[in-house]
Amino acid sequence: MKKFTLYSLFALALGALPLSAQHRLSDQAPEDPEEKFTNAQREMLIGRSDKAITIYEELYREDRENAAVAFELAKAYYQKKDLLLTEKYAKLATEKAPTNRWMAAFFASFLSDTGRPAQAALIYQKLATDYPYDREFYQLWVDNLLLDKKEKEAILVYDAMERSLGADPEIYLSRFELYAKTGAKEAAVAQLNALISKYPAQKTYLKTKAAFLGEQGKKEEALALYREVLAIDPEDTDANLAVLSVGEDKEKPNAYLMALMPVMGNPSVDLDKKIGELLPYIQNLANGGNQEVKTALLEIGNKLILTHPEDARAYSLYGDVLFHTGNMEGAIQRYEQTLQRNKKIFSVWDQLMYAYFETNDIAKLGKLSSDAIDYFPNQPSAYFYNSVAAAWKKDFVAAVEMANEGLIVAGGNEIHTARLQVGLALGLAGKNDFVAAKTAIDKAMSISKEKYAFAYEAAGDLAQVQGNSAEAQSMWQKSKDMGNLNRSLLQKLQVPK
Repeated sequence: MKKFTLYSLFALALGALPLSAQHRLSDQAPEDPEEKFTNAQREMLIGRSDKAITIYEELYREDRENAAVAFELAKAYYQKKDLLLTEKYAKLATEKAPTNRWMAAFFASFLSDTGRPAQAALIYQKLATDYPYDREFYQLWVDNLLLDKKEKEAILVYDAMERSLGADPEIYLSRFELYAKTGAKEAAVAQLNALISKYPAQKTYLKTKAAFLGEQGKKEEALALYREVLAIDPEDTDANLAVLSVGEDKEKPNAYLMALMPVMGNPSVDLDKKIGELLPYIQNLANGGNQEVKTALLEIGNKLILTHPEDARAYSLYGDVLFHTGNMEGAIQRYEQTLQRNKKIFSVWDQLMYAYFETNDIAKLGKLSSDAIDYFPNQPSAYFYNSVAAAWKKDFVAAVEMANEGLIVAGGNEIHTARLQVGLALGLAGKNDFVAAKTAIDKAMSISKEKYAFAYEAAGDLAQVQGNSAEAQSMWQKSKDMGNLNRSLLQKLQVPK
């Protein structure tokens, strides 16, 4: 170790030399081992690892008992991703210097990185035994035992850590997680009880225990613990929501959502938590289910924007509720208010463009989609809506141009490509290029497997401009039957045949 320390001091001193002097020293290839070692370190520092390795190898051939040189070779070869030579020299270093913690730790880390956690764990076990007050060695020992799927042995390591380092919340929580994972529920709860007893004013441990008991179906015990949390902090978001979650029957969603109303109206409760609680119900509503919760969700949505009047997320969520309950005009208003507060979320732009598209608001669709292209030039749907708006305004050249640009941006994505082919068809039909328009519609039909409702509306438009009213009405009706409720389509279907 003396020799190694001296080598390191030489390396530091040499680093202060001018680069030209360093080159001259390197070229001289000094015979003195300490100077050679210093030179090799310098070569590593300036990125010439091959030259450094050559010097280290010479030193090792001269003295095969030199653990410091073997260690440097191991690190150099690891940097070059030569795993065989890394292992060779790392192992040699630990054999020549069995009490060197850094060499042992490097070898253990190497073994762990190369998929041998059991061997790594043995080294970390020795290090933790030799250095009982170094927390890192215990944790690395545990990590490798867990990689080796030895949870019960890992728990014993935490016991040893506690004996050496004393009681520690992190140790108790780690043991809790391992006991819970191995199915030792009583032992898991005992860890939390110890923390609750030691830190009675700390709500975190009460919440952890309540959540765990709730998962075990012990709702009454969990509810009692959540109420203890609220006694400590009446504004705790998790506890307020959890009390409702445990205390109310979620199989009766309307009653549960109405019970949430006081929480939703509390401005101190984090909005993200509120949204997280509501999203499953909104998603279910979007899929056609839970229609009975419409009233509750509408009331909650309105309460959220009153409670968080400056937060765009509240308006966006309310817009989604209105959208999925069929109130398109109300949804448009809320989405517009969202973008007034935050223009960075493309999904809101997309929903608003769709709403303008559905309501056939050509001017607003054209303006919003143009702005969307400026803000999000890599989003194909903005080009689609801009193309459609241009076609509806009878600017067919622009419609074709935007559709073609969008097809490039889409990069082959099937959903976007099908939509953009329809936009292209509308523009081409307006330019009286009926053959090319039919080709574009056929492509959209093929890509979408004939499941894209708006493609049938475009096919009807093409038939109409070619004088085939019966075919047009047939295509438009099919588009409606597939779910297209666009006002432009409904107006066409109302025209007498």
